[in-house]
Amino acid sequence: MRTRFWTILLSSLIFTLMGCPPSICEYREDGDCDDGRARADTSLCEYGTDDVDCLYSCDFENDGDCDDGGPGSDTSLCPGGTDANDCGGL
Repeated sequence: MRTRFWTILLSSLIFTLMGCPPSICEYREDGDCDDGRARADTSLCEYGTDDVDCLYSCDFENDGDCDDGGPGSDTSLCPGGTDANDCGGL
């Protein structure tokens, strides 16, 4: 959960420093990749407007195997902290 917080904070800071507006995706940061890119859950938003969910998600979450590469994980197929349900919230 800490990783997600810092990712969101860093993304907001980058947008502010670059003068770019934050994402306008109504469904951003809801845990599902919604911008239609490859492996997205939905296409509810424009491509690139749901980066937090799309770049920091795991295609193998909730499959019974801990896949985030942390202590006790089965694989390293996903970014750290993105498969919390299978990894026991580690």
